[in-house]
Amino acid sequence: MNETDFIQKGSGRWLRLSELTSKGVTKHSLSGAELDELLVLYLQVSKDLALARTQDANYAIQLRLNDLVLQAYGVLYRRPKKSIVSVGMDALKVTAQSVRRRAVFVWIAASLFILFSILTAVFSANSHAVKEVLLPPGMAQNAQAWLKGFPPRSSAESGSAMGMYASNNPLASLLGAGLTAGTFGFGALTVLFENGANMGVLAMMMAKAGKLPFLLLSIFPHGVPELSGFMISCGSGMSVGWALLCPGNKTRIQSVLEAGKDAVPMLAASVVLMWIAAPIEGWFSYDPRIPLVAKGVFGAVEVVAWGLFWTFCGRERPATDAKTAVNPLG
Repeated sequence: MNETDFIQKGSGRWLRLSELTSKGVTKHSLSGAELDELLVLYLQVSKDLALARTQDANYAIQLRLNDLVLQAYGVLYRRPKKSIVSVGMDALKVTAQSVRRRAVFVWIAASLFILFSILTAVFSANSHAVKEVLLPPGMAQNAQAWLKGFPPRSSAESGSAMGMYASNNPLASLLGAGLTAGTFGFGALTVLFENGANMGVLAMMMAKAGKLPFLLLSIFPHGVPELSGFMISCGSGMSVGWALLCPGNKTRIQSVLEAGKDAVPMLAASVVLMWIAAPIEGWFSYDPRIPLVAKGVFGAVEVVAWGLFWTFCGRERPATDAKTAVNPLG
């Protein structure tokens, strides 16, 4: 191959392709005519590159043509930037899909929490010693406050409480998931028992005082996102722990990496749910001026809304088989 002739014949289109790729950060920044020209030049320069490689042309020429082809390819096939709304919607879909794939671990966590709550309520009902063991000093004081009733909070008190919930609860979620994953899932038993015991003993004390409906309806509004976030957090840790313990036909690293693809969005979802619960808990749930019926309705709406989200968000519609889609009456 005569390199001089090759360069003279191709330099014009090489220069023009370089101009178009510099102008067109994406193909949408070019006019229709320029885009057509870019595509033609991309094919021509790709042919030039193939010829230069097969004919052992100067290495500098090969590098130059290779750069031009890569730049043109990037303009033609680069994905358009997504809007913040699109990115957010994609994140929601990935999160919902991850939770559904690992739903068995979330349900195990929820079942254990309910079981521990019921058992501790039963065992502490007629044993003051058991109640004292299960309730730490801080929770014992909190239980007495529930029995006496909560006075109305000022705006400053509500804001301060919201800030405390928004910082403490997500941290508990992260620590719980880390402990669970690092102990092959068995750490979930400790975390779920501690929280279940607090709920069980408190429920028992309120039931004896005839205030169990007050307790349940008061925690219902913020409990929906908070407890679901807690269960998802434990479920994410349990899925990673199970991947470590029982990798199946995969190596443990492969198994953990696969589980981690779902565990990370699940953990992020649990933190977000805790943040959502914080203002509800700080400003709404514990406000005695809000009727219990309103709190119950609010919580019921949350259950339906979140149930629909976790069930349907990101769910792909099954493709319709053309053969089975034929009208049977036709």
